[in-house]
Amino acid sequence: ALYPLKFNVNCSVVRTTRRQLCFTAVTDFNGNEVKNAWQSEAFWISTNRTMYEAVESLASLYEEKPIKPTDIPVGWNSWDYYFRTVSLDDVIENMEAIRKDPDLSESIKYIVVDDGWSHNWGEWQPNYRFPGGLERLAEEIKSRGFIPGIWTAPLQIEALSYPAMRTPEILIKNQNGDPLPSDAGGHYLVDPTHPAGKKFLQELYTRLYHIGFRLFKIDYLRSLLKVQKFYEKGVGPYDALRELFRIIRDCIKDSHIIGCSLPKECGPFVADSGRISVDIHNHWSHVEWVVDSILHNYWLHNRIWINDPDFLIVRGMDTSTEKETNVMNPNANNPNPVGLAKRWRYGPVFNEIEAKTWTNIVMMTGGSVFLGDRIAMLNEKGLSLVKKALKPTGIAAKPLDLGNDLRPFYWLQDLNDEYRLLIINWNHTPNKMSFDFLHYGLSVPVEIKDVWSKTIYCTSDNQLSLDLGPHESALLAWSKTL
Repeated sequence: ALYPLKFNVNCSVVRTTRRQLCFTAVTDFNGNEVKNAWQSEAFWISTNRTMYEAVESLASLYEEKPIKPTDIPVGWNSWDYYFRTVSLDDVIENMEAIRKDPDLSESIKYIVVDDGWSHNWGEWQPNYRFPGGLERLAEEIKSRGFIPGIWTAPLQIEALSYPAMRTPEILIKNQNGDPLPSDAGGHYLVDPTHPAGKKFLQELYTRLYHIGFRLFKIDYLRSLLKVQKFYEKGVGPYDALRELFRIIRDCIKDSHIIGCSLPKECGPFVADSGRISVDIHNHWSHVEWVVDSILHNYWLHNRIWINDPDFLIVRGMDTSTEKETNVMNPNANNPNPVGLAKRWRYGPVFNEIEAKTWTNIVMMTGGSVFLGDRIAMLNEKGLSLVKKALKPTGIAAKPLDLGNDLRPFYWLQDLNDEYRLLIINWNHTPNKMSFDFLHYGLSVPVEIKDVWSKTIYCTSDNQLSLDLGPHESALLAWSKTL
């Protein structure tokens, strides 16, 4: 389906004969309104021979918005290291560590306090770990030369919170007129089309803006997609999400908005930047999982939003001064994980090679860079990795071999004066990687340089061959003029 959408669409493809496919698209009109006629969403079907060609053709249907690299947010975020335990002291510690390092202090602009600061979801007031309130938090950030950012989940209301118990008119109702439970668990949902819901949202973001926050990470949004009926008639779930962001934008002016879990189907630049993957954590299983999302979403960059690949984290056994580099891991000792446990924070933490590969991937997305480690606990190896990624190019790399294997091995970034090629060995064993320039429509370069080590490589028979260890990657560059 072509964006923006109004209603949910379920698509399926079934092979009916050896040479025939049957494509079905079902639009899920909600029960808000009775009409004599309904119009389905618009669709586009590709007949390209490869998945890469199909995705590139789809991308060409959307106008690319010129964005300067300096407009791409670079910052630090509390979530991946502290989760919901974050405190004012933690934020100050990391700001001081950043300020002491000339490279970090030059590039990092935003300090974002993620989930864990509030009393509960719905009562968006600071808890006991933030003495002095949000006013002090914002002032501590601004006084050190950074821009304050904050996380909220504005649609989610804890079932036993004051707003849920005392102002039920703000909530989305089910077919019986009772509050509709959120799929987030233990929550109800704010209706952004109801006057009382609008007022609740306006008061929240006007207050946060006046306190001094200028970056807003908006999360837990996809719950609206299951809603069948809003207060305002004729409104589909994507309409409601766009209305939510319109309300927020009116309150926070030109602040930067990150849509975390914002469906791309809402359309271009509903948010300034958007998450394109599941959460990263410092396990190889999460790198694989994140790339499974990026390989389909890379093209959204500068067309739907600025891509946000999630945090740049590098802490691990080789890159941190701490023996324990993660919070309690729920699957650390499970010999036979099942379902989500096979991926969610499963397996050992990063080694240096894996941390470097994740750094390369973040760099090649061309989008936002938010550090997520406890900065003071990174050793020199860890710091050298994150410093390499602090100048986003603004250009998203393309997976040249998309669809040839489970994950692409070759990612090409087309910069103004040079090409960059990321080669990733996804195998758990060493692998000899060979890249054929002519096969991918590229002129054979005379000289190729490793971006990290500055090692010079030459081609043989129009190919570049490298021996890469398990989970290892190589980031290469060559001039367009050679």
